Amino acid sequence: TKEFQQRVVIERDLTKALKYAVKISRDEDLICITGSLYLVGEARKILKLHGGGLCLKE
Repeated sequence: TKEFQQRVVIERDLTKALKYAVKISRDEDLICITGSLYLVGEARKILKLHGGGLCLKE
């Protein structure tokens, strides 16, 4: 079990936010995107462009 992460990072650019989330996550982690339908729709577009997010990892 992973403990609650108390550090918060605010990123206004969705692509940068997704890249950061992927970068700090482990293979067994789940990245959950919440917000407006617009935000979630844009995130889906970005992830689809990047092969489901796998190539967002550096």
